[in-house]
Amino acid sequence: MAGSPRIMRLTNDFVFTATFGEAEHPERVEGMLEAFLESDIHVDKLVTHLQLEPDMPDDKYGVVDILATLENGDLAQIEMQVYWFRFMPERELFYASDLIYKQLKSGQPYDKLHRVILICIVMHDYVPSISDRFHTDFMLREKNQPDVVFSDKLQIKILDLRKFLKQYPWAADKSYVPDLPTLNAMGLEAQWMLLLITESKEVREMLGHISPPFDSAVRKVAALEASPDAWERYSYREKAARDLDAMRRDSEALGFERGSYQNARMVAQKMIARNKPLDEIMDFSGLPLDEINQLMAGK
Repeated sequence: MAGSPRIMRLTNDFVFTATFGEAEHPERVEGMLEAFLESDIHVDKLVTHLQLEPDMPDDKYGVVDILATLENGDLAQIEMQVYWFRFMPERELFYASDLIYKQLKSGQPYDKLHRVILICIVMHDYVPSISDRFHTDFMLREKNQPDVVFSDKLQIKILDLRKFLKQYPWAADKSYVPDLPTLNAMGLEAQWMLLLITESKEVREMLGHISPPFDSAVRKVAALEASPDAWERYSYREKAARDLDAMRRDSEALGFERGSYQNARMVAQKMIARNKPLDEIMDFSGLPLDEINQLMAGK
């Protein structure tokens, strides 16, 4: 396909979801989760683009990139979020709370509740106060005794690709190919981060030799790169992401971050005019669903 990028980036949400959300090949997401969670992982079920349906008409809804149900019943939600949304931490808490409370049916005891793990892969300063680590891990802990955990049923992991590049600056150089000792010294977690961020086919092929999960993921991306239809979808998502980031910058210039209701409506109208998905409009504008529907109807 003429004019296509040399390589598909796994930071593209279409490529990320197509690679790690393929139910027929759970070994890819299992391998990545084992590195991020530092434990043996067996995935029982994989769902992509899951809609968190509201219980009431006025309730907010959301869309999850990848939801993995583990063999022990725990739920792992995985999202690739290269660009920052307004109220990102609150958004993640909303998604987590939905996954927690919808587990139990009437009459079920609370000990049947399974752990919810949110894994958010980002490329922005989600946790600016921590600058020396690309992986931050949050749980419900006692304020004065952090070693005392209130509950392990909610775990939030932030994996920052930008901080990863600060630790491994050579990973941003498309022409640099590390030697095997350098690659092996990184450790599994950093190797998966490298796979997500690299724009070098040579580096990707080297990573494919690490283990079967890496090889499976590398082969999947290569198959996508051989598909004209996949390139079309890839390009669409790249453009959509750039447009969304441009709207964010415009909204900041308009004072949107100060909470202006009129500016929120203006941004929502722009996104509607560009046929953006409903969940993105809701996330970015902060407007309720009924008001966005009114704007769509031209009211």
